[in-house]
Amino acid sequence: MVPGAGYGRNTKMFSSYFQVDGIEISSSAVDLAKEWDLKTNFIQESVLEFRTSKRYDGIYCYDLLHLFLVKDRKKLIQNCVMHLKEQGMMYFTCFSLRYIVAQKIG
Repeated sequence: MVPGAGYGRNTKMFSSYFQVDGIEISSSAVDLAKEWDLKTNFIQESVLEFRTSKRYDGIYCYDLLHLFLVKDRKKLIQNCVMHLKEQGMMYFTCFSLRYIVAQKIG
């Protein structure tokens, strides 16, 4: 599963090897994604509200957390955990100005 799949850049690298569901709230992004990555199942829905009985082996969340306030960050992570298989793996990246500021100061 790829929450915040956008136009499919990150789903496409997985869909050649795995069955992928991409979750994206933007209808225009989903339309582009369906043209870009034909193998992924794109679902237009909020990553905070997405619910399914399906459980995933892996969840790849690329640069999405920083777009939410702390309360919704927690909700996103909890939602991902709920959709993860017991031995599954989650991978999150997050953009942060703290690192950039620290690098410029240091």
